[in-house]
Amino acid sequence: MKTEWKKLFLGIIVGVILFTLIGDLPPIKW
Repeated sequence: MKTEWKKLFLGIIVGVILFTLIGDLPPIKW
């Protein structure tokens, strides 16, 4: 379970960082 928590925790951190970086960059419009 520790490994699962680490993966989930890292996934959330990476997601927040990417979201912040993308938010700083000009939004990509499809």
